[in-house]
Amino acid sequence: TVAEVPKKRSEANIPLVNVWEHDEPPPRDWLLPGLIPTRCTTILYGDSALKKSYLCDHLAVCIAAGIDFLGMKMGQSNPRVLWVDVELDSDEHIRRTYAIARSYGLERPPEGLYYLRPRRGLLNEETMDEITQVVGRLNPALTILDSFTKALSGGDVFVPNQVTSTMEAIEDWGSSLLIDHIKNVPLGSSQGDLGPFGTAFKRHLARSLIQVVTASGGGMSLIHKKSNFGPEHTPIYYEVTFEPYVDNPTRLHSVGLNLLRADDPQMAGIEDNLPTNTLTNRVLINTPVFPETASAKQIGDAVNA
Repeated sequence: TVAEVPKKRSEANIPLVNVWEHDEPPPRDWLLPGLIPTRCTTILYGDSALKKSYLCDHLAVCIAAGIDFLGMKMGQSNPRVLWVDVELDSDEHIRRTYAIARSYGLERPPEGLYYLRPRRGLLNEETMDEITQVVGRLNPALTILDSFTKALSGGDVFVPNQVTSTMEAIEDWGSSLLIDHIKNVPLGSSQGDLGPFGTAFKRHLARSLIQVVTASGGGMSLIHKKSNFGPEHTPIYYEVTFEPYVDNPTRLHSVGLNLLRADDPQMAGIEDNLPTNTLTNRVLINTPVFPETASAKQIGDAVNA
């Protein structure tokens, strides 16, 4: 007789779904419609000194207080946000959050903001388990990690399996936003053509990818580089403002976040840091259709006009 080959345990635990027997699920939920999906990982990245942490702290305050973020309404009502910090410390984070809260007319940070400073990086199994347990207890609308590359200390962000295994573990956090750094910008190149620092699997496994780029005029823009669930969001232009106390210029009274128009003077020079494909699409959209008899000079003059 032929002995029956036992099923592997992993095979026995994988559910088989009969797709045709299920009704169509309801529309996907979004934390920020079209930009940050729920129950998925989003990466927001950019060069240093672009105020990425301030931007994300504004988002946290807006979620907890039920305030619109850069003109966008929240897609859910859960007011809890967990900030996992491997960059600074709790005093600095709370100090910043007070200044941001005051920019919205609040006396103090709204209820629902939580902070965690792990002692080790995410490649430490105990650390990852501890954070995941905290997320499970709090059930936050969003968990923000500042920053992803720093959290992989002791490893190599160019090694795919270290990044993929960490991002798979982060999926247990539900809705997450990972703040990250940019690859080195070669001289004369555009920030907009670069991805997050490290292996390309950061981009591959993020369900939404957002880049912060800066304009020479001082303004900034959110460029939506990837969305697994629909078209990319249109660019968002904004500024981060700092208002110190009059009697103590080294202490911040408020840190503001304001929407800007694309033609605002602060957005001057933004084209230098936009992705090449975005600039190419603009040219194609604005380029007229020429008859076959048009000369190269006629086409060139029209495009450069």
